[in-house]
Amino acid sequence: MCVVSSNTAGHEASSETFHKDPTFYGALFLDTGSLLDARLDSYKDQRRIMRYALSRKVLFEQQQPVIVSCINDTLKHLKGFEETGENIPLDKWIGNFLLDLSGKIAMGRDFGALECGNRLHPYLHRMEKGVYVLEIFVEFMRILPTPVASFIQSVLGQILPNMLRKVNFLGPKLVDRLEKGSINTDFVPDGGTTICGTHVPPGVIVGVHHWATYHSDRNFENAESFIPERWLGEDYADNKKEFFHPFGYGASVCVGKEISMTVSRLFLAHLLWEFDMELDSRSCDWANQTGHLAPRAGELLVKIKARSIEREN
Repeated sequence: MCVVSSNTAGHEASSETFHKDPTFYGALFLDTGSLLDARLDSYKDQRRIMRYALSRKVLFEQQQPVIVSCINDTLKHLKGFEETGENIPLDKWIGNFLLDLSGKIAMGRDFGALECGNRLHPYLHRMEKGVYVLEIFVEFMRILPTPVASFIQSVLGQILPNMLRKVNFLGPKLVDRLEKGSINTDFVPDGGTTICGTHVPPGVIVGVHHWATYHSDRNFENAESFIPERWLGEDYADNKKEFFHPFGYGASVCVGKEISMTVSRLFLAHLLWEFDMELDSRSCDWANQTGHLAPRAGELLVKIKARSIEREN
């Protein structure tokens, strides 16, 4: 049973908290519980330990230099393709960037993933995971407004995550493509509950399919179109934005939401300032993906070159 309702997401202080469905999440690491499959009480304790390290305060004050350093390393590698005209699999470069960044933040050292070039690092080779922001790069370049380009130029050398949060047109571009996701399933607690006006007995497995929710014209006008403006003004005020929770909701919201959005903003700003990109015809249907727990995407092949836009002094 798949529904769209805040009832299914697990409020922190609700007597009707929905626990994760064990048949869906299972024991991910043999007999050892993890943050992903932990029941709510245990999950809260684990989350509390991690929350400070992934907070906005720590990201801005301590991790920002690490993130920017890893981004710069990635861009240095990509600059080697500016003159060759070679198509590069951008999805693999971003996957390797994220692996190295994870290593630096978690353990103080990277995995050497960027040295793999156009190949995924072996740790990632069999991990078919979608990277949320990839498909918007080409469209972003087409409609990137000049004021944003000027802003990015003025601060690129000392760019800060909280600065990018103030670029009104940047965040919505990311948000408008946070749409690929699995069905996150929970089970109805003892006593049952009411969802969308219908009584649901205990033990029933319920969930929300992100892709179907965000692509329904009943929820979002012109749902199939890339329209970042829908998140800014009143033109799309009737859209059911309260249904949009790509990072989860309530007690189960992803503890890494802040770092995910911060890294995405920073990487996107640096990448789009450094390069013009042309999508290879073989990747024109890249967004048409299959998948179950996560999307299975093909290669996102692009050709890059130094930006042709005249830079202001």
